[in-house]
Amino acid sequence: MVKHYNCIVCSKRTKPKERRSINPAVKRLLQNKWFITNISQNDIICNGCMHKYYNAEKSTPLKVTRTTQDDCDQDFFPPKVARTSKQLSSPPSVCLNIPGASNSHARCVDNGFLKTECFDIMSKSENSSSNRTSIVKLLTHMRETCQKTQNKIDFDNIGETDCKNLTGLSHQQFEDLCLHVLLHIKSTPSVCLNIPGASNSHARCVDNGFLKTECFDIMSKSENSSSNRTSIVKLLTHMRETCQKTQNKIDFDNIGETDCKNLTGLSHQQFEDLCLHALLHIKSTPSRTPKTSVGLFLIKMKCALSNKLMSTLFKVSISSVRRAINTVRQALMRSFVPLFLGFESITREQIIKDHTRPLAKTLLDADDDNMILVLDGTCIYIQKSNNFSFQRKSFSLHKSRPLVKPMVVVSTTGHFVAILGPYLSRNNDASILNHMMKCNVDDIKSFVNDKDIFVVDRGFRDSITLLEELGIKAAMPTFMKKGEKQMSDADANTSRMVTKVKFQTYTVDFKDQATDLGQIRWVVESANARIKNFKYLDRVLPTNQVPFIGDYIRIVCAISNKYLPPLSKATNEDEDINLATQMKQKSREINTLKAYVEENNLQRGTVQWKPIQDSDIPFPQLTDDQLRSLTCGVYQLKLSPSYIQEYMEGDSQICFHKDAPDLLRIRIQSRHVSSKKYFVWIKYSESDVNSWYCTCRAGARVVGVCAHVTAIIWYLSSARNAGTTRLEHVPE
Repeated sequence: MVKHYNCIVCSKRTKPKERRSINPAVKRLLQNKWFITNISQNDIICNGCMHKYYNAEKSTPLKVTRTTQDDCDQDFFPPKVARTSKQLSSPPSVCLNIPGASNSHARCVDNGFLKTECFDIMSKSENSSSNRTSIVKLLTHMRETCQKTQNKIDFDNIGETDCKNLTGLSHQQFEDLCLHVLLHIKSTPSVCLNIPGASNSHARCVDNGFLKTECFDIMSKSENSSSNRTSIVKLLTHMRETCQKTQNKIDFDNIGETDCKNLTGLSHQQFEDLCLHALLHIKSTPSRTPKTSVGLFLIKMKCALSNKLMSTLFKVSISSVRRAINTVRQALMRSFVPLFLGFESITREQIIKDHTRPLAKTLLDADDDNMILVLDGTCIYIQKSNNFSFQRKSFSLHKSRPLVKPMVVVSTTGHFVAILGPYLSRNNDASILNHMMKCNVDDIKSFVNDKDIFVVDRGFRDSITLLEELGIKAAMPTFMKKGEKQMSDADANTSRMVTKVKFQTYTVDFKDQATDLGQIRWVVESANARIKNFKYLDRVLPTNQVPFIGDYIRIVCAISNKYLPPLSKATNEDEDINLATQMKQKSREINTLKAYVEENNLQRGTVQWKPIQDSDIPFPQLTDDQLRSLTCGVYQLKLSPSYIQEYMEGDSQICFHKDAPDLLRIRIQSRHVSSKKYFVWIKYSESDVNSWYCTCRAGARVVGVCAHVTAIIWYLSSARNAGTTRLEHVPE
């Protein structure tokens, strides 16, 4: 390992040409003036600090010893003594109720700051005596400190660079824009401390405890102000509190719970735990601490702020921000990601026991030793490349833009098992999976056993043969046969059984994140959406970041596994098993209403259908639990208000059959295609909905209902009685 030589004074990492040895004279200066006592033979001092030593030696006045012979010598002229700029100070006559340290602790000062451990054990006097000059210096110093540590973003005195980074306008353009709106915006008072004393005749110039600016400019002010000990202590305390209130708020070494959650997406405890994994590989620099570096990285991922904007907000250089992000990325990939992501970070037994829902296990007839994984690819968009070969390979004809595709492998609870890739967009999902299995990427073959189940979508259809050869079962929704416009009852039920494994209910509150994922999603799509909640990965990334996209995604997924709640988790295993058993039983049934509609040609006839008002329909009232049981979830229920809103604003009507009043027919608009409308038939009784049928692709299924049927049932059984069609009345 390469040895680094740091300056003993400023801790700067020195180059060979900058290193200077410490001679006895320099050593005495370090001990007596800079209070550095621990000096070894191997310590060095940098060239800059050495110049400070020489300057200190030059500024030391030369002591001249005058003898009696000098007085007798007429040719002797004593040297002129340089005038000092030291001002005379008044004697310490003011006693302040402020603890003071004794002089014996002068060596406890380190780089101008009192060491905390020394202050805790030192003896302190109850009162401190001071003079008027010292008090004025202290007030001036506190005022300057307050100005330096106040919030950096001050648009009244903003600089050209900060204004350009924050607003996109130059300072002159910003001032010109403000002139157009100043007449309509009222200013609010701010904290201001003024030491000069004003005469009592201007008491009416105070407004809500603040002195008006126009009054202060024209008032007569006395040169000196008389005060007592109590007033001085109050003034010092008030200035100290003002400095603390107006200091820079973003300090990751002392950040609060709310600020940490808003900036990084993690709680303060989670942020501290993440820093522990990276501190060994991140060094402190004069501009940032290791925690600040981790905070910059998380803000970059979470908020997708530009390096220029982060430089303005945190008052560090753009290159420092860039180095911090790169350093933290390497540190987390080395010490954090291998612990919480990848086939080596988790065992098969842990996935089967802790990360597999009973619902998926029952629906897919999985044994106790079978593992269920859900696979899907996600897209990370990138800019066009000047490398024509890479541009052709990364351009997606499906999305009509350049992108790369990481392959996401999750469990049925949404736990990230592994991230493979990213791959170029010219590779579809099936070719990526084939490459993974044939090349044994990340040793996946040793992790997967025979009779394990891969839940995939229709994009993996070309991989089914390879998976079967390896002894892996593939659960995939069925296809419509050529020439068909609608799936058969059996195919629709089978597809619903497979998608229910991916359609998982979860009740996690995502209000603290940028987007609301809703209460039900495809579990792997939810996992992809959780990745995109880190806004940096949802943006179009520059081409120079392509080599690091895989690292960013792996870090984000490892953070999700470690600190975020699971996307899908069974609140009650018995309910999960009962729901799966009910769905399997319904999958063996046929849609009797579909057969009745086709036999009686009810799609074409119009004479036998009579319109009816909503209020005249004796439709059964269903509870939230009954609606969820009917739809086998809540995803369709979430779409119901939007369908009903368009239905009520349109010209469609609810009709009943003249020979069967308990049979309703409704025409509902497709949400995707403007020229397409679907017919919905619903047969009901006094207490329940008996059967349903829709002409959409999946409208013939018995396992659950499509969104069109759900919208009508939800409106007639619940929403119309509540007098609203808002989303708040949809069952969770």
